[in-house]
Amino acid sequence: MTGLPSDLSDRVALVTGGTGALGRAVVRRLLAGGAPVHVTWRGERERADFTAFLGGDAAAVTLHRVDLTRDTEVSRLFEVLAADPGRLDILACIAGGFTAGAIEDTAPDAWDRMVAINATSAFLCCRGAVPLLRAAGGRGRIVTVAARPALERGAAGMSA
Repeated sequence: MTGLPSDLSDRVALVTGGTGALGRAVVRRLLAGGAPVHVTWRGERERADFTAFLGGDAAAVTLHRVDLTRDTEVSRLFEVLAADPGRLDILACIAGGFTAGAIEDTAPDAWDRMVAINATSAFLCCRGAVPLLRAAGGRGRIVTVAARPALERGAAGMSA
């Protein structure tokens, strides 16, 4: 995350997908800058692996079990953040997933799931975050991450 100030101790961050490979790097960078970091997770093994990865830094991260594709759960997450810590300065939408296969072999439910975890999750989080980010007095930022194939010429097996 280039361009970030080195001192982030006065910024509160939420990282969706913070338990994944890229998310872990973002969480580490935010923690190194002193930011209080909130991270979403779903599966118990995911949470346990992430906590083990963080080691002694685990106490500096607040974990939230959330299905980011469900409006009610995302709304509740932002209600929790609005209450404590009472603000949000950085939203990093990194959560996502991937299903490979030929389009003729891709079931509509697989397609719907990819749209939900990659696009709907970002939409719901941005919608929930905007009031808190606005309250940050113009310092709030949203960073969304897409897979490289979304930005480049398509490849076989990448329809969903």
